[in-house]
Amino acid sequence: MRTTAAGFDRLSPVMACDPHPPIFFLSRITDRKLLFLGTLATLSVALSIALTITVHEQLIWKQQVSPRQQQFYWQRVGFVILTTVEVPMIELTSLSMIVLVWIFAGRKKH
Repeated sequence: MRTTAAGFDRLSPVMACDPHPPIFFLSRITDRKLLFLGTLATLSVALSIALTITVHEQLIWKQQVSPRQQQFYWQRVGFVILTTVEVPMIELTSLSMIVLVWIFAGRKKH
């Protein structure tokens, strides 16, 4: 078995190109793509959390209330999303977007 000076197996398909492929990938990505991918990831997480809360309210809350109260389903979903403490979605999404813009602005100056 042939190995490199660092001890990596030369025949291994995992370590064939670079011992740190994710770092190499991020160093070659453009600023616009990085901002787009970060925004897409942040919004995907926020949307999946909102969808989870919506389904949870449909399965749990809507089954327990009277038909008169069921007309307020979307108000209930909005209230739960805005006031949830377990997953502070509004704060996390806002903070993620601020960090992305800050990183993008910092990389643009260099």
